[in-house]
Amino acid sequence: MMRALAVGGRELAVMRMVARVGIEPPQGWERLTGKFEQIRRDAARALAAQLPDVGEEELAFRAWCAAGMLNWLVLSPIDAELAAKPAAEVERLLVPVVAGAFHGYRNPA
Repeated sequence: MMRALAVGGRELAVMRMVARVGIEPPQGWERLTGKFEQIRRDAARALAAQLPDVGEEELAFRAWCAAGMLNWLVLSPIDAELAAKPAAEVERLLVPVVAGAFHGYRNPA
């Protein structure tokens, strides 16, 4: 994804299509529900292993928030700005943002 945001082209076009379909699924999309549920379970298992103190419901919420941020990036005009940066720079900018969605807020008190 980071490479696609930096380089653009076909990979970014595919990501845009997936983002739009995720926002407004076309008729018949429900036939893929089982596959999407399996992907969500696999992702939740991997995330839960890294964040054992976060409950399942909250972890799902954080995943939806991170996906929303990534969808916005893919569909927004910021891609022109990102395309001017090397892939390593896009990664440097993006990883802390997405990681922050999962690691959450720590109250200093």
